[in-house]
Amino acid sequence: MGYSTICYLCGQYIDSTRAGQGSQAWQAYFQILQQHDEHHNRLVEPSDTSIPPDTNVVHAACWVVVAKVLGSATINADWLERFYRCLQDLKPFLKSILSSHSPEVLEPNLEHESDNDEQTFQVAERGATIFGHIPIEIIQMIYSFLDCYTDIYNLQQLTNVEPDYKIWYILGQKYQDYDAHFAEGTEQNLINKFRRILENLRQRPSFFPHTLNYGTVWDNVKVVLNKLEDTLAGENFDSNILHYNAISSGSRTKSLNKKISYFDRTLGLTIRFTYVGNRRYLCGFGCDGEITGYKGDSFFQIPSAFHGLQLVSDGEGFIAIQILSQTAIPIYWPKESSETGFHSFIFGQLEWPYDQNIVTLIISLDSYKICGLSKKTEDTINLCRPTSVWQSSFPPQNLRPAVIVNHHSNSSTWPYMFFIKDLNTSIAVSAFVDLETRSISGFEFIFSSSVQRLGHIQSLAVKLSYHLDIEREEKFLWLTCADKHSHKNKGITVKIFTSLGRTIIFGDETLTTWAPGSSCKNGIFCASEIFDKYCLSVFGTFFNESDEPEQSVELLQPDISIVWETQTVKFDGYIMPTLAFLSTASLSSISKITIYTDDCSEKYLSGMKIFHTDKSPEILGEAREEYRTIRLEESLRHILIYYTINYSTCYRIQGLVFTCPSKSYKVGLCKGPLQELLEITTDLPQLYWIFDRSFSYLSLSLDDITLKVAS
Repeated sequence: MGYSTICYLCGQYIDSTRAGQGSQAWQAYFQILQQHDEHHNRLVEPSDTSIPPDTNVVHAACWVVVAKVLGSATINADWLERFYRCLQDLKPFLKSILSSHSPEVLEPNLEHESDNDEQTFQVAERGATIFGHIPIEIIQMIYSFLDCYTDIYNLQQLTNVEPDYKIWYILGQKYQDYDAHFAEGTEQNLINKFRRILENLRQRPSFFPHTLNYGTVWDNVKVVLNKLEDTLAGENFDSNILHYNAISSGSRTKSLNKKISYFDRTLGLTIRFTYVGNRRYLCGFGCDGEITGYKGDSFFQIPSAFHGLQLVSDGEGFIAIQILSQTAIPIYWPKESSETGFHSFIFGQLEWPYDQNIVTLIISLDSYKICGLSKKTEDTINLCRPTSVWQSSFPPQNLRPAVIVNHHSNSSTWPYMFFIKDLNTSIAVSAFVDLETRSISGFEFIFSSSVQRLGHIQSLAVKLSYHLDIEREEKFLWLTCADKHSHKNKGITVKIFTSLGRTIIFGDETLTTWAPGSSCKNGIFCASEIFDKYCLSVFGTFFNESDEPEQSVELLQPDISIVWETQTVKFDGYIMPTLAFLSTASLSSISKITIYTDDCSEKYLSGMKIFHTDKSPEILGEAREEYRTIRLEESLRHILIYYTINYSTCYRIQGLVFTCPSKSYKVGLCKGPLQELLEITTDLPQLYWIFDRSFSYLSLSLDDITLKVAS
């Protein structure tokens, strides 16, 4: 039976198709992490037959590197399980080998001198650079912080100071682990040997692919073994104790352990961090000499009383923490990057009453760090997730979040995404909706100088848009959500009220019970949840003390409701019809038309916006990427549509020709045999655009639409 699974040690696949393929055959051999017998370190024999279910495996060649690093150290079944768990948790930080050469062997000419050795070690004269005035002891200290030979080489070129022999021993450790002969000779001979090896790898890396791969796997093994040396401390958590998951780091790893920590906040707190590459992660807490979690590599002592914690996660673990007290104490608090900002960070907060001295935290940990914090509670009813975990940053302190509707289930809800902006200044709103369930995966609000998106927008979600009538100064005033969700739609349904007496309903328009209306002027927030797909399950707004009170929806009854109905499209000789959204617009009194293309492919036209001289603009199809605007000075006579068909029934529009009495306007790719002419003969013509994410069809009538199936 074939197999293909990742080897976390080298980042390449253990692939049965590589068997018998010469130099790549090593990629088919795997090592099951299982002892041959419990009294020996030896594992079961490597194989290339089939991987048994529920077993942990790595490349057999990569395990050889592990064995060389371990030497005579004793291992057992528990150690092997911990090793693999740690290997999985550290995956984002482990390097991948750069070629398909086995890391099990080194090139035989690795120690040979190169022709450029004499030139290589010509360095600047002592005193010729600014480093010439730095004491040698300081330079040696700088060397001790460098773990990359290239950095050491460059510093030596600048300073003309030879690194201490201990530095060379550290750099040469991986070769000593490989073979004892690398450790033979006098101190100076060893230094020369290690320097030649490192120089060869720096100057001619393509000559030594096996050695480079060996070095990469060796580095990965050392990272894992370093974390395995840290022991887990603290009282195990009884899963029957009620708690809620207030803050999660967002890590893809599943926590292996849960510990419960009781600490007296008046005694202060010890915050412990572990290092992985250039990142620090929160790994444990301490109070009064007791540690819960991991000891880590560094700690900070917080002596003063405090009433809460603010944490920042990069999606793998907590990289920063701020103690909430009379004077906030930040630890590694990140500075916003001008290029990326905080878009990938998660911000969370835990608070407790000022007079509560004994605080109980539930700490979720993976194999080396904290990946979640919970606060013990006696509340048996309100165990829902609080509004305390945010994407990108915390909201402004002067605004308070107010949840309008919360439809999340017992599964994990994602951090709240938000923006702080007055929706009264928005000019358009779009929701990304699943055609089958009417679930919303995200929103888009367009402002005069920016676009704000919320949610985890699904690639197959249909974009439903409403553009305000700017000429009549239409504005968004209030919004609300349905109190219940329907059987099909597990997420939310949102209703937005405008100043012209209209409501726009995104989601399930059949729902009738609504929460009180909320003002739109301070921004909105939402959270997503995965059912079969992402959908928004929590929605809310921000308010301050001066805001208007909530309004009963009965007092906000609109004159016009904007909803998106569906239309069934049949296919000639094809059993299964297609269900699609339906949009309609008048073709009379047109002043201009804006045409949109699909944002994934410009060759398809996705929708249009029709402007009228006597009423508000209307959207047909999906208003994705604005492509072209045409201005009409005469009435339309007919529209010629050029279609293309994918997968027999997926009609897409690639070109349009708008014809007036004296002029025609071509948009898109106007060629091909599949054409349809729409002749406008009535005084009040209506145009229908039937659409989903991969289907578009235009018609002047909805009477029994039956299309041909492409061969």
